[in-house]
Amino acid sequence: MRKYIQEWKSNGVGFEVDDSFGSINIIAVIQAIKETGLSAAFALRTGGSIVVKPVASDDIIYFGSCDHIFYAVNLEDGKEIWRFETNGLIASPALLYNDVLYFGSYDKNLYAVKKNGNLLWKFTSGDVIVSEPKAINGMIVFGSKDYNLYAVSAETGELQWKFATNGYIDDSIMVHNDVIYFGSWDQTLHAVNKDGQRLWEFKTNGIIGSQPIVHNETIYFTSADQNVYALTLDGKEKWRFKTGGPLRTVAAGRDLIVCISRDNHVYALTEDGNLRWKFKTGEMLSKSLTVTDNMIFVGGCDNNFYALNMDGEVLWKFSVTNIIVPPAILYKNTVIFGCEDCNLYVLDLNGELIWKFPTSLSYPASYDIESMRREKSIEVIWEPIETLGEEKETREEERDIADYGEFKGTYIDTTKTDYLGRRKKGYKAG
Repeated sequence: MRKYIQEWKSNGVGFEVDDSFGSINIIAVIQAIKETGLSAAFALRTGGSIVVKPVASDDIIYFGSCDHIFYAVNLEDGKEIWRFETNGLIASPALLYNDVLYFGSYDKNLYAVKKNGNLLWKFTSGDVIVSEPKAINGMIVFGSKDYNLYAVSAETGELQWKFATNGYIDDSIMVHNDVIYFGSWDQTLHAVNKDGQRLWEFKTNGIIGSQPIVHNETIYFTSADQNVYALTLDGKEKWRFKTGGPLRTVAAGRDLIVCISRDNHVYALTEDGNLRWKFKTGEMLSKSLTVTDNMIFVGGCDNNFYALNMDGEVLWKFSVTNIIVPPAILYKNTVIFGCEDCNLYVLDLNGELIWKFPTSLSYPASYDIESMRREKSIEVIWEPIETLGEEKETREEERDIADYGEFKGTYIDTTKTDYLGRRKKGYKAG
């Protein structure tokens, strides 16, 4: 068994990594800074946390959890209707398409599950799937951390084509007019047609890990280089707006382009890229952003879920006991969102709790945050723990902080830990 992280030239801050399940892939991508400054680190471990947005139909709410289970829950009373178990964390938002639910898992499979909870088919990719699937031309497209965008038949799961990139593909896919727009950790926004052929690509200086949007015939997307970008539909830059931290999510409502930055602010921009207002929360923000024509909902690491009006004023806030990672959905005059505290919350539009649903594990999936300072370079080694009968793979890469542009943040994503929550021997870096 070898060290996963060979060296962190920081001020002695490290991260404990569980290895309870034996083989483990550590996906360590350093989002660093050119000069010394505060940053944050994240580690996703098995637990009952909900890190994906739900989907609702016919008064049933569907969502996956880090406890490896995909749930169907009754909207009226919060009672479980059925559950479907996978062999890994579920960090992929589900797509409901033609009465079938499509979602990915850390077990590398894309699942097609009927609305009654029965498996229709599953497709195995080369690595973890966290992207939200999208439908196009009778196919389901999704990204994998094996660097590929896949298109499979919605009916049978048969592979139609795949498109290779140079980085992980997270929750970053948008389909508009038979064109697939998606970002990658190769710092590029890609555009491909429904046959998987490249149309164009747009380079940035940071990871693109969130979904682009198309609003009024303009593509908007965010990057870890701290910029929100506006492009024409053929990939030409219209403008960019720089915030004070890496950006994760963008949404549009009425005449505003809204994004959240890890500098603790929500930014509202005009469609020509000018700042309208910004709103500061008590702690760093994640991906929890939902925008309607008259309200903005945002959650973050200060354990609060905020409802803002279109002028950036707080209408109400709802406090929980852990951080809020996924976006909320609005369905039949309710606001629905998942939380790291292992609960799905259903609120009314005034912010009053209607009910909450606990997942099968009561301890969080440990999305840890630690403040730290870094120096000029970091070396990271990726390799799985040696286990009997499993082939060992090693990948090593050294990066200078300047390689990642001017942004703050560190993301460490661990795929498996002790399912029962008992801490066992691991490694600590630093």
